[in-house]
Amino acid sequence: MALLATGLVVACGDDEGGDDPAGGGSSGSGSGGTSPGGGGEGGAGEPVTCTDPTPPSGETLAIEGNYTDDFEGEHAITSETWTSYGYVYNISQFDNDEMFVIALGDQDSGGLAACVWNRFDWTEVDGDLYYCNTVFDAATEQEALDAEPADPSDPENGGCGEGSFPWTLLTPQ
Repeated sequence: MALLATGLVVACGDDEGGDDPAGGGSSGSGSGGTSPGGGGEGGAGEPVTCTDPTPPSGETLAIEGNYTDDFEGEHAITSETWTSYGYVYNISQFDNDEMFVIALGDQDSGGLAACVWNRFDWTEVDGDLYYCNTVFDAATEQEALDAEPADPSDPENGGCGEGSFPWTLLTPQ
């Protein structure tokens, strides 16, 4: 995604995650272990486990395709998954009119992306597609869904990550 306040996952986030623009960040607001959305690693060396959501059926996600972002990262987006920087996010729902995706980080992706809920917002300006990983560490699907959307009014200059970071440009491959 776009810039990260944290070096976090594919968009904007907080600053504690290092330099991984795809899924680092400081996610993991939950306790880990076996609860979906537990976040991060399980306690005391426990593996992180979660159940992948059922993908939406019927409608096709409007932004399906393969893209390269501002950081040379590749994104493969389908109606079922959003894959970037080696992380897979299993989509539980999306809204083409409201321009958002709700997805659970796949447990096999590992790292701080595993088993935490994400909200990806997108917008288009003059034919260019931008996205913001608005939420990257929600404990529940509902928490990610209820999050305030990123501000799409000026994606090149801000509106992502508490409004202070630009959105990430996605260029079709």
